[in-house]
Amino acid sequence: LLGVTVLATVLLFIFERTNKSTELKINEIAYSFKNESDWIEIYNPSDKEVSLKGYYLTDRKKNFTKFRIEENVVLSPKDFVVIYCEKYSNPDTSLIVTNFNISVGETIYLIGKNGRTIIDTLTVVPRRDDIKEFSIARFPDGSNEIYTTTDYTPGEANSISD
Repeated sequence: LLGVTVLATVLLFIFERTNKSTELKINEIAYSFKNESDWIEIYNPSDKEVSLKGYYLTDRKKNFTKFRIEENVVLSPKDFVVIYCEKYSNPDTSLIVTNFNISVGETIYLIGKNGRTIIDTLTVVPRRDDIKEFSIARFPDGSNEIYTTTDYTPGEANSISD
């Protein structure tokens, strides 16, 4: 009976950890805009506030701790934050700016505070020849449905009209 209790406790702990790790989503990515920075939008689909401080973003599966979010950005429920990438030309000190750019074919990873747990991923798809500027977006926000759209919406609810 003690073994069953310990196993149940361990499984409950794992289940709780899994639930916590699914709260945040990489909701939208825009890259290779001529006059603008690449950016990554994070969405909090949960019903509670989440601090991004200590989470990691990376474009390298073998380097989960490539960029640590140091700012204490607190996302309210159903809220968004936009994180700009390295080539941002004149960053305001209040912006979060990564140490990497986004490239076609790579996967962007949101990593937990422990530096090992994958919270979410989104893979960057090639641009279509007929459309030069678009984003890769979840629609509805936080879902598993991924679209490319010319209606990029940094910091706002995604919309799809293509």
